[in-house]
Amino acid sequence: MLPQRTVKAYGLDVYATRISYKDKSKTGVIVPVTASGKSQEGNFPSFVLFDEIHHWHQAEALDLYETMSRNALKVRARTVATSNAHCPGQGSVMENLYDRVDDALREKRHTSTLFAIRQAAPDTDLANPDSLLAGLREAYEDAPWAPVEDTAQRFMEAAISVSDFRRFFLSQVVDNGDRWVSPLWVDAVISEMKITDGAMVTLGFDGSKKWDSCALVACEVMTGKVMEVKVWERPADLPKDSDWMMPFTEIDRVIEETFSRFQVVGFLADPMQWEGYCDKWAEKYRKHLRVKASGGHSVRFSMGTNQRLFIQAAEATADAFERGHIEVHGSKLAAHCKNAMREVRKEGIFPAKEHKYSAKKVDAVHAMVLAREGRRKAIEAKIAPRGRVTVRSL
Repeated sequence: MLPQRTVKAYGLDVYATRISYKDKSKTGVIVPVTASGKSQEGNFPSFVLFDEIHHWHQAEALDLYETMSRNALKVRARTVATSNAHCPGQGSVMENLYDRVDDALREKRHTSTLFAIRQAAPDTDLANPDSLLAGLREAYEDAPWAPVEDTAQRFMEAAISVSDFRRFFLSQVVDNGDRWVSPLWVDAVISEMKITDGAMVTLGFDGSKKWDSCALVACEVMTGKVMEVKVWERPADLPKDSDWMMPFTEIDRVIEETFSRFQVVGFLADPMQWEGYCDKWAEKYRKHLRVKASGGHSVRFSMGTNQRLFIQAAEATADAFERGHIEVHGSKLAAHCKNAMREVRKEGIFPAKEHKYSAKKVDAVHAMVLAREGRRKAIEAKIAPRGRVTVRSL
């Protein structure tokens, strides 16, 4: 597929399976690789191009990518990967790379990967021809020859599905129908503004002892804004047999600081693995809480026992994302929202992990739903702000 002028200028022999120099004293050669990773072990390339890595999700493709990346690293060779937007949940090379870079950016860590993307704004309205064209021009700014008007016309004639159009033409990461909420909805409601100290809030907490995350989320009663107070996650580089445990004392201290920082009128915590702490928090903060988590407890709200009520709150939260009627502050909270999958239960749609042992956690989603349920209770009780509250250690 090389132009003849290029072939002549560089003196190339072009075959179906390789491109080499006519002058055999020159050793450079370009070869396509489609075999398994094992067959490439030990090869030392000077440059590797990985193409269309959003399709690389089969085990053989993943193994080939890891093997050739490892080979290139050993000899300091350059690697370049090209891709369209990936389909979340497939576990493709592109998805893994995207998540790795996204995590580094959120945690302000150095990454050796140069990641460049041109994509349309998250709020591009495909039903509006002007917005549609503006989104295409933004995505194709570096390719002025692209026929954006023709592409827009093809979409408006329903020749291209919405999900494919967003992925392959606007470079937007969209769900495949299994996501609890679309990543685009999450991006569209992210806010850089925190909840102001002293504001009236409700809290939600979902915890684990060892494997999953612990998350504390606040919801401002007046506005409905949700904010990640803190999310604790098991370090990713720990071996599976590590005896690492959640920092219980630190979590308890952060909750105390949160009660001093805000007017907390409701605190809903799932008691799974945290039963004793729920009782402790109820005893310590009961006089400050103006709504009960459940009928018989100031803090304890079991997502299992109260599954129908929790799912109703989760579905209301998903609807708020779709309509843009929510503001979200916090990078880990946003990431957990994007990780959550739709799990159909008889009570409705539950925001769940993609599988039991997935490293993509969703605990902050559960904490957010609990905080919003607390806000609903506070609004129904017509609770109004009052003077600042000070909480002292017992």
